[in-house]
Amino acid sequence: MGQLDSWYAGIDPERPEAVSSGLPSLHDPAARRAAQDQRDEARRLHAELNTYPEQEKEAFNASIGSTGTPEHAARRREWAAVHPEHAALLDRLAQVEPLAATEHRRRAHTQRSLADEIAAKATDRTPTTENEPAA
Repeated sequence: MGQLDSWYAGIDPERPEAVSSGLPSLHDPAARRAAQDQRDEARRLHAELNTYPEQEKEAFNASIGSTGTPEHAARRREWAAVHPEHAALLDRLAQVEPLAATEHRRRAHTQRSLADEIAAKATDRTPTTENEPAA
């Protein structure tokens, strides 16, 4: 019996395992594996997410470094392309971490907006405007 079960047994002695009996991962090996797989996937996605600031910095520097050259528009498009990849990763993380999904989706929206603005400047078009996703 766990600590919460012990505490609850003091309130309702007829149901000494009331807390742990409602937690399937304590009793079901498949549920325990699924929960662990979800935690592992979240850790993997966070590790991958940590690579994006450096990728964005490198792409930005290449774009700035090519200012005034024929390659500038291509370098801006490459810089812009990093942001939708970042957004897609945040979308996957929103699925794996439902409690933080709203924040992950907000950050993904920001990445897509950045990509649109960067790409628009590469082609002299006006960026599209999107409404913020619902919370």
